[in-house]
Amino acid sequence: MPVNDWGYYCDAVVTWWLGQAAFGDDEGQRRDRLRHGGYKIGGSLDPQLQQGAKQRVDQVVAVGDGKLFTLATIEPGTGLIRAMAVNRNFRRPPQPSPSPTDQGQPPWRASGPDLVDPLVAGNAETPGDQAGAPFLMFTLAAALESGLTLDHAIDTKRRYTSKYVIDPNSPAACDGPHYCPANSGDPAYLSGRRTMWDAFRHAVVTYFIPLEEQLGADTVIAMSKRLGIGFRAPADKMLSDNGKMWGSFTLGVSATTTLDLANAYATLAADGKRCDPVPVAKVDDAGGQAVEGIGPRCEQVLRPEVARAALDAARCPVGDKSAFGDKCGGGTVPATTVRATVGRPVAGQSGQGANRQNFSLVVAAPQLVTAGMIGAAPGQYGGTATAPLATDVPGKAIAAIATVQRDGLAPLPARDFTAPPQELAIKG
Repeated sequence: MPVNDWGYYCDAVVTWWLGQAAFGDDEGQRRDRLRHGGYKIGGSLDPQLQQGAKQRVDQVVAVGDGKLFTLATIEPGTGLIRAMAVNRNFRRPPQPSPSPTDQGQPPWRASGPDLVDPLVAGNAETPGDQAGAPFLMFTLAAALESGLTLDHAIDTKRRYTSKYVIDPNSPAACDGPHYCPANSGDPAYLSGRRTMWDAFRHAVVTYFIPLEEQLGADTVIAMSKRLGIGFRAPADKMLSDNGKMWGSFTLGVSATTTLDLANAYATLAADGKRCDPVPVAKVDDAGGQAVEGIGPRCEQVLRPEVARAALDAARCPVGDKSAFGDKCGGGTVPATTVRATVGRPVAGQSGQGANRQNFSLVVAAPQLVTAGMIGAAPGQYGGTATAPLATDVPGKAIAAIATVQRDGLAPLPARDFTAPPQELAIKG
C-alpha cells in the first residue's frame, strides 16, 4: 500500500464491501469480485484531510504509545467518511503478545505500534473506550423530545442521591446502595440552578442524572441507539438491552468508538437524519455503469426541530453561543477555544475520565463532524496505558481535532446552524 495512513480506511472499505449483497451472494463471492471484478471504487476519503489528521494525532500521542488516539471525520446527511486517523501503523505485528490471564482479553491481542484491528470503526474485540460527557447529549435530546425546553431548570447540588442501585462498597455509593454522582470542574458550577444550556456547557452531572431518572435510563439508551451509537462489548450490550437501572450511562461509561461518536452528532447536524457511516461514495462496474443499492442508507430518527434545539445547547461547551443569546453561562470549560480555531459556527462537547485516563472531543458543523478519543490501546496493560494523561495532552488534542475540523470545512461555504423554534427553547 503506497500510503500507509490510509490503512484503517482501506480496511473499512473491505469490511463494507463484504457486507454488500450487490457484489455477490456470500463473502467469498464478494471478495473475489473485489479482487477481480474490474470495479472502479470512488472512495469517500479526503486525502489531504487524512494526511493532516494522521500527522496531528501522531504529534499529540506518539505512534506506539500506551494511549490510543483515534479520529474520525464524517459528513452529515450522507454518512461519507472523510478521514480515519490513528496513532498506529496499519501493519500486522511480527509476533502477537499474549495478554495477561487476569485481564480477560483475547490471547492473540498484540501491543506496540503495529495493529490491524478496526480501531476507529470498532468490532466485538475492539469496542472502543469511554467517551464521557459527550454522552450527556442523549439525555438532553430525549428530554427535548419528551416536551421539555432548553430553559428547563433544576436546582443542582454538589452530590446527588439517585434511585439507581449499585454496589454499596463503590466509591460512587452513598446511603447504602444508592448511586451518588458528584460534580467536578469549575467551582462556580458545582451547585446551583441550571438549565440545559449551562448544564451541558459545564457537564453538570447532578443536572443530568435526575433528568435521566425522570425520562428513564432505557429511554436515554434508546435515544443513543437511534442517533448512531452501537454497543459492542458484551457487558455494555447486556446493560443496554435491560437499561432501566443503568444510571451512569448518561455519563458516557460504556465503550464507544470515535466513528460512532462522530456519527451520532452528525445525525443531529443533519436535522435528525441518521446515515450509516460509509467509506465509498460510488462504485462503477466493469462496464462503467454505477452499481445501484449501495448507499447512502439514511433514516429520519428525530424531528428536525428537536435536533436543532439539542445542537443549540451543544454550542455552549465549544466557545459558541445559543441562537437565543447569552444562555451558556460563564466560567471556564476545556474546549472553549474550538470556535476560534475552526472559525465557523460549531457545536460539540468534550469529556475526560474521573482519573484523567482518557479524553474525548466531538466538534459538529452543518456540513462536517469530527470526533477524537484518547484511551488505553488494545493489548496495553499498566504503564502509560492506564496512567493519567499528561496535563497538556487534552489541550493539544482539542487543538488537533478542531484544526482537522477547520481544514475539512475550509473548501465549503460557511453555514450557520438553523435556530430551533422558540417553543423548544423557552417555556411559554
